Order: sequence, then C-alpha cells, then structure tokens
Amino acid sequence: MSTASNTNRARSAGMDRARSAYRAGITLLLAAAFYEGIARTGYFPPALLPTLPKVASTLWTLLLDGTMLEHASYTMYRVLLGLSLAVAVGLPLGS
Repeated sequence: MSTASNTNRARSAGMDRARSAYRAGITLLLAAAFYEGIARTGYFPPALLPTLPKVASTLWTLLLDGTMLEHASYTMYRVLLGLSLAVAVGLPLGS
C-alpha cells in the first residue's frame, strides 16, 4: 500500500468527520431555533416551555450554588439502584 493512498484515505476520513460535525452543529442550531420560536409564541405557559436564556440562567445558578450536583448525585443513585435490581432479578431468570 502506498503512502499517497494512506494520505488520501486519512484526508478523506478527516473531511468526513468535519462534515459530520458541521451537520450536527447545524441540526442543533435548527432545533434550538425551533424550540425558541415555539417558546416565544406564548402558546405554552413559560413554566412548561421556558425560553433558552431562562434555561441557561437557571442552569448556571444551580451549578454555582451546588444544587445541580446534589440532584445529579440523587439521580445517579436511583439509576444505579435500578440497574442493580434489574441485574439481581434478571441474571437468575436468564440462566
């Protein structure tokens, strides 16, 4: 296998990754714009569909005061407890 072939293959893979990242970014931006547009119509109450700046400011506040970390740890505890129960019940039944 030649070096030029490997170089072209690597360059092509890099371009594919860049194109994929670009498409993912565009998709996220479109989804955020759609969400923000729906949130600002007033069709849904702000408690159910807050705007993105409100979500970001609340997230930042919860991160700074430690509340988000506390809630994340409770969530992880429940997820791991559920997984443990599923494994404890599922393994004996699956044999």
